[in-house]
Amino acid sequence: MRSQKNPRTGWKVAACILWNTRGKGLFSPIHRALNNPVKPICITAALRSALQDWRTLVQHLGKHPTPIKLLVTEYPNFLQYIDAIKLGSVGVITPGLEAIQYWLWQYEWPLDIQRELVSANNKGGRLTINDLEVAA
Repeated sequence: MRSQKNPRTGWKVAACILWNTRGKGLFSPIHRALNNPVKPICITAALRSALQDWRTLVQHLGKHPTPIKLLVTEYPNFLQYIDAIKLGSVGVITPGLEAIQYWLWQYEWPLDIQRELVSANNKGGRLTINDLEVAA
């Protein structure tokens, strides 16, 4: 599932699919295999099939990208930009079609969350930066 060029590719695809409830089942066999405490991961027929499905899907999307106008048909009422780091998350909300005020916000993660973040110094952490991005 991970690309040699970008080892985070699989996780990015997984994060995108989690927003689409119809696609949830596509990642389930892979999720179960990754969360299984037994290592190394046993490639079962179901897991092999799921990986082949993902390979087909990713290759198709790479060759046939979806134009953004098919996904977003109208200009939004407001725009929000967010980012998360170990210390916390920040965001800005800007006007779109609605004449709203600009909002800037920040949130500091509690220390127990910061301590659980996987990093070069904390390989045994339970949270990834992707978890913090989704939480933001």
